[in-house]
Amino acid sequence: MISKKPLEHLGLDAEEAERICAHVQAMGVGDPRADPVTNWSRISQSVLRPDHPFAVHEYLCEAVFGNWDEAAGPRPLWMPSPLTIEHSNLRKLQKQFGLPDYQALRRWSVTHRESYWQAAIEALSIRFRRNPSKILDLAEGVEQPRWLCGARLNIVESCFQAEEDAPAILFDAGDDRILTWSYGQLGKIVNRVANGLKELGFGPDDPIAVDLPMIPESVAIYLGIIHMGGVVVSIADSFAAPQIASRLKIAGAKAIFTMGHISKAGKRLPLYQKVIAADPPLAIVLDHDDSTVSLRPHDLPWEDFLGQETTLDPHVG
Repeated sequence: MISKKPLEHLGLDAEEAERICAHVQAMGVGDPRADPVTNWSRISQSVLRPDHPFAVHEYLCEAVFGNWDEAAGPRPLWMPSPLTIEHSNLRKLQKQFGLPDYQALRRWSVTHRESYWQAAIEALSIRFRRNPSKILDLAEGVEQPRWLCGARLNIVESCFQAEEDAPAILFDAGDDRILTWSYGQLGKIVNRVANGLKELGFGPDDPIAVDLPMIPESVAIYLGIIHMGGVVVSIADSFAAPQIASRLKIAGAKAIFTMGHISKAGKRLPLYQKVIAADPPLAIVLDHDDSTVSLRPHDLPWEDFLGQETTLDPHVG
């Protein structure tokens, strides 16, 4: 039985707790005859709001699915509305090829691989410097497929098709601040990263590691490496030094991007010191101006690394 007190304890004021209780009780939550899937769909879409504490969402979810038989599969916590379904990419593809439902679409995608992937490429607006002569070549059997035969491209070009002033990245910078990077801003940093790598002597097929949290610069670095033809070696910022060393060795990484410290769960944790304990090659370090971070003689601060040129013709492979 849902009551006000637990909801108030979880962060709701008395009026809001009363409103939610009235709605939920009217649905018969807790009644073994009630359909939990229908109830949760109504609660999640019409009763709960994004600004409600997550603990309130959890509390109501447990109340609805308390007797759920896990043998029947996972709890269906999200159900798209009819409007969402109607405007989905899946529905567009079904209509394009006259397919009645998802299962028919899946069967068609398996039996008509070339047509499906041609449609996917068009929907994604993938840009080619040279178009493929064939989407899929199975001349050597399904075990040895050749995709996009003869095509040449740099996938980064396909990432910059919006207007320059359109928002590309929205980032929670803390203190209730949302940081926005436009496509124009992101593109310039991507080019500066690519140019900086080229100025250091790196080129196509060189593996470059990235050990950073998900911040805007991480996106620019990832795209910049690909833009100049390099290979990204992704390393989780939670890895310990031996794990970092193992991945650097396996990949043959020639440089690594990292930063002095990261913040997690309200704690400030050293990252650069953990990375250099793995004895990496050249490290390019963000937030180097932190007085507690002393760089190795051959490592580079981020600002010193960035190339000044904001344009670059991408490497095409």
